[in-house]
Amino acid sequence: MPIEITGIMSHHVSNEDMVLPPKVFDKAVLRSHAQAHEQAGFDRVLIAQSSYWPDSMPVAAYMAGVTERLGFMVAHRPGFVSPTMAARQFATLDHLSEGRAAIHIITAANDRETQCDGDFLTKEERYHRSREFVEVLRRMWAAKEPVTHEGRFYRFNESLPEIGPYERSAIPVYWAGGSPVSIQYAGECADIYAVGMESLADTGAAIERIRASAAEAGRTIAAQGTVRYILGRTEGEAWDNAREILRKFVANGEERLKLTGNSWFQPGGRTEKDFSNAAGISNEDRFGALTGSDSVLDERLWIGPQRQGIPMAPSLVGTPEQVTEAIMRYYDLGMTGVLFRGFDLYEDALRAGDELIPRLKVAALDRDAAAVRQIAGEPQHA
Repeated sequence: MPIEITGIMSHHVSNEDMVLPPKVFDKAVLRSHAQAHEQAGFDRVLIAQSSYWPDSMPVAAYMAGVTERLGFMVAHRPGFVSPTMAARQFATLDHLSEGRAAIHIITAANDRETQCDGDFLTKEERYHRSREFVEVLRRMWAAKEPVTHEGRFYRFNESLPEIGPYERSAIPVYWAGGSPVSIQYAGECADIYAVGMESLADTGAAIERIRASAAEAGRTIAAQGTVRYILGRTEGEAWDNAREILRKFVANGEERLKLTGNSWFQPGGRTEKDFSNAAGISNEDRFGALTGSDSVLDERLWIGPQRQGIPMAPSLVGTPEQVTEAIMRYYDLGMTGVLFRGFDLYEDALRAGDELIPRLKVAALDRDAAAVRQIAGEPQHA
């Protein structure tokens, strides 16, 4: 199967040059970003969900109307909508988009943030609920006669939806979370498991764990990596860009703290004390240290900001050719999809379409062809 490339949507202008977006919600931005990702060749985009962002379902429905091919990985938190209704909602979106819907189950790691919406279950209890939620979704999507269910979290009688998935038996289910119970349940019920890209060794081990979990349940599961990218025409220019992005990130975080009392996150995020510790890296010497060899894994994965408590996801830094080859090393480990983004969601998406996505598609096909030749015992240079 070709590598699946996923981007991420924002409901407002988002880049490192601004402290706050000019609008909290901007429909024109949604339209332009969706169309930019489709033009760039992304297979789908993640539409995130939280207790303070705009609702992901109407956003997905709107984006389906302004695109033709782009798929939607819609984040959904079990617990606020019954699974019978959620099954109909996603089936409806699947019909509106003609088969482009997918659901990303978000169990949430932050208790304080989930409590903003009145969810007081513990993290482990939320995983148990998510597992039952997906079980019900699958039963409803496949239902040909009324379904009755009595479980730990959900109970209903004789539910039979009029609408099911568009021309397929089920809607793809994505899952995330690194705890043992999360990995167990992902193996039992998910189609794609999202793993943060760390070192090659650690990422490979994570992929093996999730594959083993699925095998124990008599299933198979795909793995999707998550990472940012910072490009340059040369490797030196890419690292200059990384330093500038980090400088703006920290400076804007300081300014946002003054204006809003919050540096980067909404409820449940970093405190002023946390931010003060991270903001102390603003001198040039420490910026240099954050981009030195001690802050890079496997030649290309930049983790320096995370080591200093700065909430910037790991980034692959280099030329388009170098970043492509780095992603292919994860592909060789069994990571068949990648969710990536730059730091300007619009401009970097277009740049990815010019410089990254075509290279990734060709490189993945070349590796797949080489694997087929190896199985067939043919020369690798054919």
